Amino acid sequence: MAVEDGANSRYDESKVKVLHLLKQPTEDNASMSELVDDIVRAGKLGGKFMYRLALRSYALQNDCLTYQETRKISKQDLGVALQRSAIVNLENKEYAKSTPREDLVNSAKRNEKRWHDKITDLRPHFVICGGTFNAVRKALNKPQPDATKTGMKYFREPKHHDHDIVYLDAYHPSARCSVAMVHTYLVESAKELYPGIK
Repeated sequence: MAVEDGANSRYDESKVKVLHLLKQPTEDNASMSELVDDIVRAGKLGGKFMYRLALRSYALQNDCLTYQETRKISKQDLGVALQRSAIVNLENKEYAKSTPREDLVNSAKRNEKRWHDKITDLRPHFVICGGTFNAVRKALNKPQPDATKTGMKYFREPKHHDHDIVYLDAYHPSARCSVAMVHTYLVESAKELYPGIK
């Protein structure tokens, strides 16, 4: 069964558009948007995966808040930020536990029209590649990426309507790494690439 992904239910409400580009569905659910709505209604974020997506979404939608500032935000407000973001997967098939690394580039290339068309239609300011950056870059035939002052790799797709789309290389939300460090790199990179965001 294919899993429907793309804009969550309140995506149009956010001035700064954030899209999370992941490997595959993380839940056995027919719709990512419905899953996010269910989580927000229940008043919980369902573990570290959704919580970290929500932290990233909230920070970028709200003046690039620091990790410490974002941690003080209520789970309800973080959930709303997640509803105002989009989640797109390279694979949209039914939940699988993992995608072998060697298959990720092939998956990105095979499904490029589906996920890239969604990104083009949604016109986010930021595409946060959660463990997918190199596969996406290769699928789109992009040259070696640039890096921000914090060392975060990125590339741009120029001027989709009124703004560029910036793809950022971030760890997968479930990765074992310093969440505070990744958060800091992400928001500092966002401010550098879009100076008007704060």
